[in-house]
Amino acid sequence: MQNRIHQYITKGAGHRKKIVGVLVGEMIDQRIHIGWSRANGSKGDKFDRNYGMNLAIERLKAKETVAVPHSIVDAVVKFQSRCHRYFKEATTLEIIPIQPVPKKTLVENE
Repeated sequence: MQNRIHQYITKGAGHRKKIVGVLVGEMIDQRIHIGWSRANGSKGDKFDRNYGMNLAIERLKAKETVAVPHSIVDAVVKFQSRCHRYFKEATTLEIIPIQPVPKKTLVENE
C-alpha cells in the first residue's frame, strides 16, 4: 500500500492566487521522505500539475537530495510538520538541504 500526501504551493492572494509548486510526502521504511517541485516564474515557467507532481515524486525517491530554493522554505517547514502528524508511525524525518543565498542578495541586505 502506498500512502502519500501532497500540498500545492500558491503565490498571491484572493482570486489572483495561482499554483507555483507542489510538495509530496511519503513514508518509506519508517522514514518520511519529502519531494518538491516549483516553477521558475522569473524565467517565464508556468506550473504544470502532472509534470510537477511527477518531478516531486522523483525527487522524493532519489538517492541524492536536491536543495530546496529559499522561496519555498517556509512551505516545506510547515509541510514537514504536517507529514510528521500524518505519518504517526514514522521514526525519522528526512533532512532537506536548502540552497545557499546568492551573494547578490546578501549584499543588498547589508
